[in-house]
Amino acid sequence: MKEVVHFQINELIDALRERELTLRIEIQREYFAQMDKIDHDITVNCVNKILKRSDENKYVSLPLKL
Repeated sequence: MKEVVHFQINELIDALRERELTLRIEIQREYFAQMDKIDHDITVNCVNKILKRSDENKYVSLPLKL
């Protein structure tokens, strides 16, 4: 009986370790997906600001001839 209980406990421990590893992998994937999204959003925001400034500078630097 003692050996059976010991075996069952070891099976539970192994199952918990596998689940922990699976969860760690899922968390890591989600983390990297979120970081990629943040990087993308920041890049788009910066490009938009640069383009906006560029457009504003074009209008300011045009010679005024009426």
